[in-house]
Amino acid sequence: MRQIIIILLSINLSVELSSFEFLENKNTIPEANEVFILKSSLENDSIILSWDIKNGYYLYLNSIQINKSKDVIPYKVIYSNQSTYSDEFFGTMEILRHEFKIKIKNLDMLDLSEILINYQGCSDAGFCYPIQTSKLL
Repeated sequence: MRQIIIILLSINLSVELSSFEFLENKNTIPEANEVFILKSSLENDSIILSWDIKNGYYLYLNSIQINKSKDVIPYKVIYSNQSTYSDEFFGTMEILRHEFKIKIKNLDMLDLSEILINYQGCSDAGFCYPIQTSKLL
């Protein structure tokens, strides 16, 4: 009888621990690179940068900046799923959902190892990530 009680208590404790782990995982915030997946590819004399933005998250359009040292490198938008959003802190902003692609031309004049990509986004749940900086190579 004592063995049955010990087994039942062990099962109950195991179920409670796994329930706690489930709740703990549900309340975690994913890393920025898990929700804003940045990819790059070469195309002739240009580089294509694309963000795969997970559902429930968005990037601020005006936060996307490509830099070499202190110089801002211009880019051309190839594709965007852009909309206007009323942000309680920043006012009316243009945001990007799902996918965003840009093209940087004249690669022959750039040292790719010095290029930094900056961007910032938030979740629909209200969590905003700090500005992210990625190296191109």
